[in-house]
Amino acid sequence: MKTMIFCVTLVVCLLGINVRSAFADLLINMSQVYNGATPSGVGAWGTAKFEDVTTGEVLLTMTNLLNSPTEYLAAWYFNLDPAFKPKNLVFTHVSGQAAKKITNRANNTEPPGQGGDFDISFAYESANNVNRFKMDETSVYKIKAPGITSSSFKWFSENENNSFVSVIAIRGIPINPYCSDTLSGEVAGTIPPASQAPVPELGSMCAWGGIAGMVGLVSFLRQRRRRSDAV
Repeated sequence: MKTMIFCVTLVVCLLGINVRSAFADLLINMSQVYNGATPSGVGAWGTAKFEDVTTGEVLLTMTNLLNSPTEYLAAWYFNLDPAFKPKNLVFTHVSGQAAKKITNRANNTEPPGQGGDFDISFAYESANNVNRFKMDETSVYKIKAPGITSSSFKWFSENENNSFVSVIAIRGIPINPYCSDTLSGEVAGTIPPASQAPVPELGSMCAWGGIAGMVGLVSFLRQRRRRSDAV
């Protein structure tokens, strides 16, 4: 009887462990050229990763994967779940290149080439100086608003033939090694399958595994006690 009480108590304690499911971090690969020139090399030419930090706080890491020193990111565009108002988002620069301007108004920012209307844009320095967002650099921001998570940014642009989850505007694309003139292009993002569905946290998996084991042990002990009483 004491063993059964102990097992039941342990099960209750395990239920107190964090057993929530968390959405996978949202990863966007910038790999689909839809307007203008194609950047050097092979895409993806950038990645955007949204990570849940705590309730109502997301960490956004934008990584420049361009392959030419003349190329740079002039702007990066995102969307937001319509349940939230973009103007309520609070942006805090963490590290890397800082945006020259952040615009956060619903369907109020539009990249070239009919990429659709976006809710958020990060505009970066276009002058040829150290503040350009160049190859191998990152731009990291914390974004805060009540209730937002990484999945809040898994939405698509509106009001155009094209509809994208994210777009980058690339400048300084070389025409050829012998020409100093450069071109511009826009690249859209795609979400890999790993960022599509929720995944259980490790703590949740361990907790439920322990609970299943304890329930099985309690059931076994009950059956054994009944056999003993029958004898």
